[in-house]
Amino acid sequence: MPRIRFIDLRTHSINSIGVDSPKRLIEEAKLLGIKIGICDGIKYSSVASGIILEARNKRELRRKVSKAKSEYDYILFDGGDEKKNRLGVSLREIDILINTGAIDTYTARLAAKNEVAIEISLRDLIHTFRGSRVKIIRVIDNNLMLSRKYGFSIIVTSGARSRYELRNARETFEVLKYLGFKEEEALSAMFKTPESILKREKEEVKIIG
Repeated sequence: MPRIRFIDLRTHSINSIGVDSPKRLIEEAKLLGIKIGICDGIKYSSVASGIILEARNKRELRRKVSKAKSEYDYILFDGGDEKKNRLGVSLREIDILINTGAIDTYTARLAAKNEVAIEISLRDLIHTFRGSRVKIIRVIDNNLMLSRKYGFSIIVTSGARSRYELRNARETFEVLKYLGFKEEEALSAMFKTPESILKREKEEVKIIG
């Protein structure tokens, strides 16, 4: 059995839409044996810090990205429909596209070209029931199929808004396997992709500096 590690780059504290302090999230993550990033739009010194951007057009997005790039460890974009999804993968500076729904082939190709990872949120699965959960699984099937065809990365997150919603590596791995991920695909979504995002950002900061 391979070593299973998990870097969860989408969690939220009380400073945004969560209920726990950053300290409590970090402490719980340590107990679970995982690493986290907190997406409050606040730069923390003790944990990887992300910001979720929204924009109406590419010009507005470029302006927001330019400001965020020097302040945060990684950048997420809030998708949801065809227009938003395509905008979110249009710039290499975007690291993760979230809340995507089922993406189309154009978005898939652009995500691969610009190295934007497409998110799967465990929270979406856990907090839905029956028919809604079936729809989410179909979305995941669609995005996984397109990932295999076009080569963009998938990243899995807990979407946690409290320490109780954080998930350990083994549990996350088993969920992904149940959803149809091959072993290597699951390991990549859990660790290799988030690790490469954080490493890429650090390298870019060094070059700029």
